[in-house]
Amino acid sequence: MANTQLSNMAFKRFCQTIGEAKNLLKIAEQIEGQKVRENVSLFSPASEHICRLAIIYGVAAMDSYFTSKFAGHFAYFLKSTEKLDSATETLEEAGINSEFLLDIIRGGVVRPFRVIGTKLREEKGKSTHQRPEKIDQLFALYGLNNLSKNAMNKAQKGESTPKRVKIPLERLEEIVDRRNQIAHACDIHGHNRFTEISLEDTRRNLDIIHAFVSAAEEIINNKMSPPKRNSKNK
Repeated sequence: MANTQLSNMAFKRFCQTIGEAKNLLKIAEQIEGQKVRENVSLFSPASEHICRLAIIYGVAAMDSYFTSKFAGHFAYFLKSTEKLDSATETLEEAGINSEFLLDIIRGGVVRPFRVIGTKLREEKGKSTHQRPEKIDQLFALYGLNNLSKNAMNKAQKGESTPKRVKIPLERLEEIVDRRNQIAHACDIHGHNRFTEISLEDTRRNLDIIHAFVSAAEEIINNKMSPPKRNSKNK
């Protein structure tokens, strides 16, 4: 069976983090409301900076989800696949080599599949899995081809997602680009001014991330969950 705890925790942690990102927007709304009531223009555009922080939180939540979800299902993949050659490179990247396998044989590794999942999460966590191309490369090992496109199609239909979103997959790329602009360039464009950002657009972007990951969660679980045992055979 997959490392169920790690796999389930991935989506739970994502929901908590994306929820905190959306809660930040409530603070921004309060600031905007105060500016309107008092008819003042705050020197520091605090509400806009909060929106920027919310985008960083949202993309980070998505990145962490896909990394942890992949690691959480790797043990089940090893037990169920006949194509172990395809997993060799992934195992070696995580430091799971002949020395590690010898430790298992000698009984020096307790709960080896859980250890493998943890090692994978730590190794994959060193790189980002925010863009659809990277996400698809990661889960192609499990036979989940075009995961990003399928998840976005599912999100657009409103199936098992918090909100129905009618947007192209390229919009997700734009959100990641905006996150990078905020994180690496302080969201300042060539004229040395902050790039405009709004509460409405930020809320929309967080909804897109939420719907996309929720759809991916169902697709991954349907593909990777072990078959249910027949009660008569128990």
